[in-house]
Amino acid sequence: MSARKPPSSLGDLAISIEQREDGLRILEDEVSIAVDFDGVLFEQSRHVRDLFQEVHGIDPGPVDEWPCELTEHPPIKDEGLTKEDTWEVFHAVHNDIERHRDDPLDPDTTTVLAELRAAGHEVEIVTARDPVSREPTRFFLERNEIPHDRLVMGDNAKTGWDVLVDDLPPHVERVAADGSLGLLHDQPYNRAYETDGNPRRVASFEELGALFGH
Repeated sequence: MSARKPPSSLGDLAISIEQREDGLRILEDEVSIAVDFDGVLFEQSRHVRDLFQEVHGIDPGPVDEWPCELTEHPPIKDEGLTKEDTWEVFHAVHNDIERHRDDPLDPDTTTVLAELRAAGHEVEIVTARDPVSREPTRFFLERNEIPHDRLVMGDNAKTGWDVLVDDLPPHVERVAADGSLGLLHDQPYNRAYETDGNPRRVASFEELGALFGH
């Protein structure tokens, strides 16, 4: 995946930051943080790959070879599957509560988000998932005791928060252009995307916590 545009300047941010020798530090005492669900908390790609094999007899291949638009991926495109066919697979994963018995992608998720909330920051889980998937989504959050103030479903824009943690470049680009800090959660399929400024890449929740001095 190539960069769509150069990252914006950190000087354009609506929140106060400081560049220190050990890295970027967010200086605000109360920051609103939006954390994406799929690809950040929940490993949906493994389940999507399994379901493509079960339903369509297609192996999409390794995740790091997937494009942002999966319908353009040769194993899927060559079979003539439409965008609707692809989204049916994603929705089937989102609505299957048994597939939500996984642990979080990052073992430090619960600790870091609890520390951020204890420090006075607001943490909301914000996902583009259809609201009909609320029960499996909430089941995963409750099963893993992931601290958060609110669950927001069906939000495709994900703007309006000071910080967004998301695995898809278009989402972090959008919030960066809006004056928020876009943090691209590192995944194999987004590593070709350039991050040097805003958006910027975070490899783990430990790195997220470090931005706030935790």
